[in-house]
Order: sequence, then C-alpha cells, then structure tokens
Amino acid sequence: MGCDIHTFVEYKLWNDGGMRTGCEIWVARDYTLFGLMAGVRGSDLPDVPPRGIPDGLSDEVQNEYIRCGTDAHTESWLTLGELTTVLARHPHRDMELARTLMNITDQQGRDPRLVFWFDN
Repeated sequence: MGCDIHTFVEYKLWNDGGMRTGCEIWVARDYTLFGLMAGVRGSDLPDVPPRGIPDGLSDEVQNEYIRCGTDAHTESWLTLGELTTVLARHPHRDMELARTLMNITDQQGRDPRLVFWFDN
C-alpha cells in the first residue's frame, strides 16, 4: 500500500490576520521527499521534525483534515525557508510550485506556510 501526501499553501489575510488557503498542491509520491519533510518512508531524517497541525488552520484545510479522519498521520507544516532547504537537498517539480506560490505571498508580507499530512 502506498503513502500519499495532502499539501496546502496557506497565507494570512490582510484584514484580520486569519489564515486562508492559497491552494491545494497535488504532489507525486516521492519517498525521499517525504522522508526529508517528515521522516515518512524515506531513509533520511527530516530537516524539521513533524510538529503537528498548526494553530489557526483555514476553514478549507480544517475541513479536508477532518474528512481524512484516522487515515491522516504525521501532520506538520513548513515555512518558506524550511521548504527551500528541503528542495535544495531534493528538488521536486510539484513542490517547486508550492514554493513559487509561497514566494509570492511572502513578498506581500502574508506569512505563508505549507501544511501537510500523509495517509496510507
């Protein structure tokens, strides 16, 4: 059975500081990437140990997380800098899209983050 990742770019809203989903990013299975991001299925230790679901999820991400139920595991999130470090070690086309979106919202001062979890 394979392991998949659910990946979302979130950023702060201008008016109230709450989080908003920029988009969900489909990421092809890559166990080396999963290992570097969270220690899932890869042989490398993660750059940042999994830290769980962050506070203040956007409604869209919260609803998707609830929908996954008990299948969801190894929840975490990364900053733009942390994702850049992962991608320097292991480039990945789908995650480059996430980094591009995070760069745009970071330049706007909107504090982006990549929220993710895995399922089997």
